[in-house]
Amino acid sequence: MEALGGDLVTTQRILDLAAVRARVALQNLANQNTEGFKAYKFDFEQALREAVETNGGAEEAPSVAVERDTSGAPGVNNVDSFEELNALTKVRLLQDLFTRRAAGTFDQLRLAIRGGR
Repeated sequence: MEALGGDLVTTQRILDLAAVRARVALQNLANQNTEGFKAYKFDFEQALREAVETNGGAEEAPSVAVERDTSGAPGVNNVDSFEELNALTKVRLLQDLFTRRAAGTFDQLRLAIRGGR
């Protein structure tokens, strides 16, 4: 049963990280036409790797670092809308996968509670 708890914690962390990445992408897209705006960046893959490696064992979720991408000429917007839309697509796929995974875990728990009926 402990594995189920760790699996749910990992799933929750992954969904939380996906939500952060979606917010960053949406913030950047909302400002894609703002002169001089510098995009926010979030190393989603690194944060995801850390969340999976802890496998629910850590007491606290890995820290989330959202930073400004100061690349490009000063005063020039550096938002790449294709990159942000791609990130949103990845987030949607991950959210679908992991919400289904969590639903499967809850289905197993429900079956166990009912005594396998």
